[in-house]
Amino acid sequence: MRIAYVCADAGVPVFGTKGCSVHVQEVVRQLLKQNHQVTLFAVRKGGEACFPPPKFDLRELELALSSEVETREQEQSFAADRIADQLNAYEFDLVYERYSLWSVASLLRSQELGIPSILEVNAPLIEEQQQHRRLHNLEQAVSIRDKAFTAATTIIAVSEGVAQYVREHLPQACHGKVHVASNGVDTSRFRPDVRPISSAPEFTIGFLGTIKPWHGLESLLGAFHLLHAKRPNVRLRIIGDGPMRETLQELVSTEYPAAKAKIEWIGEVRANDVPSHLTSLHVAVAPYLASSQFYFSPLKVFEYMACGRAIIASSIGQLASIIDHGRNGLLYPPGDVNVLFETLLNLEDRPELVETLGYGARETAIQSHSWQQVVESILNFVRHDSLNNVVGRSPLTTGVEQ
Repeated sequence: MRIAYVCADAGVPVFGTKGCSVHVQEVVRQLLKQNHQVTLFAVRKGGEACFPPPKFDLRELELALSSEVETREQEQSFAADRIADQLNAYEFDLVYERYSLWSVASLLRSQELGIPSILEVNAPLIEEQQQHRRLHNLEQAVSIRDKAFTAATTIIAVSEGVAQYVREHLPQACHGKVHVASNGVDTSRFRPDVRPISSAPEFTIGFLGTIKPWHGLESLLGAFHLLHAKRPNVRLRIIGDGPMRETLQELVSTEYPAAKAKIEWIGEVRANDVPSHLTSLHVAVAPYLASSQFYFSPLKVFEYMACGRAIIASSIGQLASIIDHGRNGLLYPPGDVNVLFETLLNLEDRPELVETLGYGARETAIQSHSWQQVVESILNFVRHDSLNNVVGRSPLTTGVEQ
């Protein structure tokens, strides 16, 4: 198939290292591996292309964003319109768009052209923008969201929480086109046998990700402080960077000075180096805090799994379903520092359990969460939906380009 992949979100550098960037890269990579022809339309590149020509085609729109919120929103909307205009110049079999606040034109154009479309929804973006950033034109953002949800042939949500959000903004008759396909992992790149970046003999605990408030690193630091008091040789590695880093480093200096020397702040690392950092850990933690709106599909956990790490995760949202407690990881009540400490202590005392959990995690990643499986599921959903709904002249009936 000839596929137009549209990413009109200026906050998603398509060749960056953020989780959203990895998602774009891996979906495109799998589409290419499955012999589809892909043209990626993006407003922010963020690095060097890592896909082999000639099958991969990048169409980057230059976008110099204003510092004024209202103007910046308009600029992104105009950029989305420019991408849609380019769709007329190519003959595509499918339009695949990552939902962004100011983009709907490509989905509407695909309707006009009779081309099936996928809208991938990763988060309730309007609510996120209002809570964490600034949103000027709420009315336009709501209008674009509702039009995009309605226009898409198939909607892919990364979690059941996101799927429920989408359904709340669709008529009941359209709920059947909403499907869940969680994040995944490249199991050929993330492997237990990747040479570790460090081979320190100490029992090493780690966290991977952007350091933001909802990741719950305060609870991990508190639990590590308790663990260090009983096991002085343990080590904690924070792999990643973010807006909470300085605050948390100050917290360690003032509240947990005895443990400070055993906490490593690795900072942001290259995507190619992430597996080596993960295999340097004995235990990998996803310490999310309690939230009634937990809609994430944590990429880090799938990467932990594929690297065969023993995982400790908050029992919340999607984590509670992908972690089978005692088989491929351990769950604990979100934010409960004492239980997290006791769980870490138990694993430090039981290396055989660390090994068993790591084996189970790797097995789960291979069986259920490879990016290949994710993309195959997505394409099967749109094939089903395009054949069972009136979408125009061109139902999606083919698999790979012949």
